Amino acid sequence: MHVRPFDPRDTDAVVARVRTQLLDAHAREPFINDAFDDIGFADALRAQHAPMWVALRDGKVVGHLYGALLHDARGTSAWIGPDGVSFDGPDVLAALYAEAGNNWFQRGAHEHWVWIPNRDDAFLPWSELGFAKEHRRGVARLRDVASVAMPASYRVREGGVGDLDVARELDAILDEAQREGPNFLFAEAAPGEGITDTLDDPEVRLHVLERDDEVLGQCVTYPLDVRRGSFEGVVHLSGVVVRDEFRRRGLGGAFVAKVLSTLRDEGASYVEVHWRVANHDAQRFWQERGFHATFTRLRRVLDV
Repeated sequence: MHVRPFDPRDTDAVVARVRTQLLDAHAREPFINDAFDDIGFADALRAQHAPMWVALRDGKVVGHLYGALLHDARGTSAWIGPDGVSFDGPDVLAALYAEAGNNWFQRGAHEHWVWIPNRDDAFLPWSELGFAKEHRRGVARLRDVASVAMPASYRVREGGVGDLDVARELDAILDEAQREGPNFLFAEAAPGEGITDTLDDPEVRLHVLERDDEVLGQCVTYPLDVRRGSFEGVVHLSGVVVRDEFRRRGLGGAFVAKVLSTLRDEGASYVEVHWRVANHDAQRFWQERGFHATFTRLRRVLDV
């Protein structure tokens, strides 16, 4: 076996591998969409400019690996999507990652991320390369989400510019909760500042829970582009928080259910959430509301 850069002549083999892999993932978890455009994906492979590698054994393609390099305030990181990798065994993945990881490292990407189907057998080869589970993607079909009546005197409305101060306050509460174990998640921004950047996006909507004009909770939603393994008409929901003194009353669940019913009435088909793997409370909360874990996001940080 040897690893070399992708050549356009490898296109058909890689397309077939990704198609088969996606069909298998859908058969195991129907909330992974198996829709696949062979021609569009082939064109994307031929047009890509970032390095991509293939592994060959006896002249046959037995794996491929592609990672997009993204740059933000934290630096450069490499991201591997569900269609960015395939391999016929752990030895193939190890050989591919040796080449790709070295290239990413030399280009300043010391943090590597990969989305894999949410299965232990999919995780094991990556765990042996030093990757750890960080987040899960949960998906629910909005027509299946049960409606929940809001308690009397509580209501949900869409937020606006006038809610920015309280939005920062609630976001700071969420940041503080994330710092506790077992999450130990420390935000890059100052407490409460993350929501400011989020709301600058015109597609982001703020939903607030209030009683007697006092805001008690909030969350944000925004539409997602179609991605491999996802469906059309997907809305992402995140940043769900309720003031501490109003938790454990069922308000969070009723709040989320009301937001989801609004999205459904507006024509959205699916909703997606992410939760940290270490946050078992969050996992229970979302799964009790009909969310199916579809993908797991893995992370490896190279110690430099």
